[in-house]
Amino acid sequence: MRNESEMQIFRELTIGVENMLDSMFGANKTLHRVNFPKKNIVQTSEDSYRIDFPLAGYSKEQIEVYVDKDNTLNVKSEKVDREEVESEDGEFPKFLMKEIAQRAFHTKMKLIDTEVSGAKMVNGVLSVFVKKRQQSDNQKINVD
Repeated sequence: MRNESEMQIFRELTIGVENMLDSMFGANKTLHRVNFPKKNIVQTSEDSYRIDFPLAGYSKEQIEVYVDKDNTLNVKSEKVDREEVESEDGEFPKFLMKEIAQRAFHTKMKLIDTEVSGAKMVNGVLSVFVKKRQQSDNQKINVD
């Protein structure tokens, strides 16, 4: 990695290799990069994680969560059409202040030795549950 911001981007795009990254590059450096939506990554046990995306104003029908063939977690939404909630007379609602972001987004995170076990949306927060892949201690390999 050429600089610390590239390292932070790499950390944000991977899950499951925190100990390796911390030992290689140091865990005491804090870097910030603007992106949407923001996220919290919480280690909930020794082998599981929860990724929380605050998505106020989005319904679960507007959010798409999938893992592609490259084992990359994708969370995305098309632009939210606020005119859907307009009244019959077409006059209201009128925003006096609009600070809640409701825009299209597509965020990706590479999953390394992990897999998605589920997702749910509660009170405007999308939680994606990730766990480490189970590997047996003694894996038999057939030799041809």
